[in-house]
Amino acid sequence: MGLDEELAKLVEELELDVDEDEDELTELDMSEKELTEVPALIFDKCTDLEGLFLENNQLTKVDGIGKLVKLTELYLRKNKVSALPEDIGQLKELDTIYLEDNEMTEAGFPASFGSLSALKGLPLHRNKLTALPACLYTLTSLEELYIDDNAVTEIPEDFGKLVNLRQLGLARNKITSLPKSFGQLIKLEILHAEGNELEKLPKSMGGCLALKRVYLQENKLVKLHACLGRCQEIQVINVENNKLSGVAKRIAALPKLKHLLLAQNCLAALPKEIVSSASNLRRFTLAGNQLETTMIAELEKLEEIEE
Repeated sequence: MGLDEELAKLVEELELDVDEDEDELTELDMSEKELTEVPALIFDKCTDLEGLFLENNQLTKVDGIGKLVKLTELYLRKNKVSALPEDIGQLKELDTIYLEDNEMTEAGFPASFGSLSALKGLPLHRNKLTALPACLYTLTSLEELYIDDNAVTEIPEDFGKLVNLRQLGLARNKITSLPKSFGQLIKLEILHAEGNELEKLPKSMGGCLALKRVYLQENKLVKLHACLGRCQEIQVINVENNKLSGVAKRIAALPKLKHLLLAQNCLAALPKEIVSSASNLRRFTLAGNQLETTMIAELEKLEEIEE
């Protein structure tokens, strides 16, 4: 097999499946092996690894990972990692690091993490974040960032530096506002910000011209702002379960809008532009509002409107 004798023994003991390429070990799956630490042998002998799978173990740290300088994908889901080592910054080819379901806090990201210039994907669902690490904002190649199901309260102005973001998950945190710099995310296509404490959207959000899907349900929004009317690619807007008392008429002019979900709000009326364009929507929800009788009657004339 071409493996070092000591390494071959470890592979056999752990019953590992290996991906061999011209006698070089490029992928190693050590998931679900009840590991409490990564054998040092891996870092010393597997320097050609491009993919390392360590999911669903009992790891608390990955010290020594910086020796694997060819890594492009690192899977650490479902462990107990609370901090990354300083040498993580040596992984200059790292494309994605999967950190869901760990115990990461903002203090657990060393400054060197910000030097991962090739990093495109950073899933951080279900960790222990209360704030975002400062080193995050130098990762300008990031295309996908997910911090869903944490306890983050603030998105700072520096967030706008992540200009290559295409998908952003902020769902189910404690975020009260989005920064003015949010409008700099001109490539952002999908925003999940449901389950927060947002009271309003920044006017600059109209600069997110690539937005296609916006999920803002279960917040505290009082108005669906006209800024979204500038985002001509939008197909889905979900603002159910907020405190909406108004919807900007400009929303009706969005040429690609297919889903407008407004249920469970405080709407007494809608702009006539919204009503007249409703028949063009595939889904239009309004249940649980306080609409005037005359408007209800007008809406009932439209076919395929979801109550």
